[in-house]
Amino acid sequence: MPFGGTTAIQLWFPAAEDGFRLVRCFSCWLPDSLILYLAGCCLWSRRDTGQGAQAAVIYGPDRVAYRIEEATRTCGQIPAVYLELLRNSESSFRTSDPLPA
Repeated sequence: MPFGGTTAIQLWFPAAEDGFRLVRCFSCWLPDSLILYLAGCCLWSRRDTGQGAQAAVIYGPDRVAYRIEEATRTCGQIPAVYLELLRNSESSFRTSDPLPA
């Protein structure tokens, strides 16, 4: 992703008693894959977006999924404008799918 592109970040939460889990989704244009990775880590580590999530998955413009292994506090390394765009794009759905591998 050398010249940027539209990206997506998904935060997967534990399944509820009914077997369905919440997936929070964020999407915007980001300039490179490092910012995408840092943004995924940041959203997962934030109390207001990722608290309780079990997994984070990032998708670059090629739509290939990459699973982030752990949440880290990287929010200070990302321009605030990108975090604002991501937070404003939030949507969610419920699924019975297992966690992505």
